[in-house]
Amino acid sequence: MVPTPQPSAVFLGEACAPGRNKAPATAVNGLVLYCVPDDGAGSSAGGAGTSAGGAGSSAGGRWSTEPPTSSVQPPPEEGGSCQQADVGRVLRDSAGRPVSCLRDPNGLLSWSDVS
Repeated sequence: MVPTPQPSAVFLGEACAPGRNKAPATAVNGLVLYCVPDDGAGSSAGGAGTSAGGAGSSAGGRWSTEPPTSSVQPPPEEGGSCQQADVGRVLRDSAGRPVSCLRDPNGLLSWSDVS
C-alpha cells in the first residue's frame, strides 16, 4: 500500500501566496482558512520578522478565517468614519500609514493614525 501524501496544515496569519493558494486550507485545529492578500494590517501576524524566507513578496498574503473579498475597497482615510466591525483593524491609508478604527472621546468611530 502506497501512502497518500496529505497537505500540510496551515496556521492563522502565516504567509501564503493568493495567486497559488486559491483553495481553502485546514488549520491544525480543523479551522478552515483562506489565503487573502495582505492589506498591510499585520495585526494578527505581528508585522515584522516573518520566518518564512522569501514569502514577503509584493503579491503576498496571509491565511485568514475570512474568505477573500472580490470587491476592491479604497483605503481608509485618517479622520474618516468607520463601522463597528472595523474596530481594532489596522489598515494602510492611501499614504501607506497604519490607521485603525477607534472610538473617539465623543463616541464616534473614526480611522486614526496609529504609527
